[in-house]
Amino acid sequence: MNPKPLTVSQLNMYTRSLIESDMNLRSVTVKGEISNFTRHLKSGHVYFTLKDSNAAIKTVMFKSNADRLAFFLEDGISVFVKGRVSLYERDGTYQLYAEDIAPDGIGAYQAAFNKLKDKLEELGLFDPQYKKPIPEYPERIGIVTSPTGAAFFDVISILERRYPLAVPVLFPCQVQGLGAAETVIEAINHFNETKDVDVIIVTRGGGSYEDLIEFNSEKLAWTVFESDIPIISAVGHEIDFTIIDFVADLRAPTPSAAAELVVPHRDSILDELEYQKTSMARAVQDLVYKYEHLIEICSSGLSISSVIFSKEQMFKNAEANLGSYIKHMINVKEREIINECEKLEALNPLSVLMRGFALPSKDGKVLKSINDIIIGEKFEMKMRDGVVKGAAEEIIKN
Repeated sequence: MNPKPLTVSQLNMYTRSLIESDMNLRSVTVKGEISNFTRHLKSGHVYFTLKDSNAAIKTVMFKSNADRLAFFLEDGISVFVKGRVSLYERDGTYQLYAEDIAPDGIGAYQAAFNKLKDKLEELGLFDPQYKKPIPEYPERIGIVTSPTGAAFFDVISILERRYPLAVPVLFPCQVQGLGAAETVIEAINHFNETKDVDVIIVTRGGGSYEDLIEFNSEKLAWTVFESDIPIISAVGHEIDFTIIDFVADLRAPTPSAAAELVVPHRDSILDELEYQKTSMARAVQDLVYKYEHLIEICSSGLSISSVIFSKEQMFKNAEANLGSYIKHMINVKEREIINECEKLEALNPLSVLMRGFALPSKDGKVLKSINDIIIGEKFEMKMRDGVVKGAAEEIIKN
């Protein structure tokens, strides 16, 4: 007897249950090349085909996992896909559900890093104009790191030695492996919501390129950029660079350097206080000397009014001396002007008339020679007390 027929839905459901019951298929890592890559605009889910030279498998990565990727997916790149195998019942499609994707090789990591760095730089996330200043004397310092890592103990040790007044506030988080970026994002958002710290240090020790890849997350970069609280990035060793190093308000080469940059050294503060103390003491001493002088004046029998009167007399004497000097200078200048006028008067041709001479002229021009006039021509004779008009009757040459 033939068994009862199954519906398509029942067959797909049964096949799916068989696949998902296989422990070997619940967590697999598959190497292959991406092709037919697409990302759904509304859902944000990622779809592509993972293939090698002989076979292919459809692959899907949901938005929550895709957002955590620290590099861009695109056709042609070789990757390692970690996930589970199942069946999409509606289409009866056997496919790989990706939970994490890593590039195949350091070169691919570096290419992804450079591509994201160029993108964020073009969007302005690295622009110095958006860098927030680090407070000079922070009271509370948020520390985003693993509570068991060496970076945390280095930071705490230096803070206690340099500036014990600061209160470190730890937000424990994952700093390596899948999901680490999400925990760092959660820590930064927490401090921005509570507003209970003045500055945030995001830190961890050194590691391989793969160890630090979570700090190259685009989502984490935007979280750092949008933080209202200034952030210091201290991820890895001095030679290590991650995306958040460029976005952060200040980059420290090591966790220890971050602790040294975030607070002043108490010795320098004590030196400054000593300098201010000395300056204040000097200012007070100057005031003491000033009032001691006034007391001496009063105790010597001179009243304040007599001191004022003495100063007033000095000003009056100075005023009188100035007045005498001005009068003297006026007299000197008057004599100089008179002398100049006398010199000008001596050169005046009209002054000759006062001594009995006459000045002949014709048409307003002085006659200097008998050649300047002919017989019968009219001319004038200017004398000391008037003018005589006439005409030439005879001209006699010397």
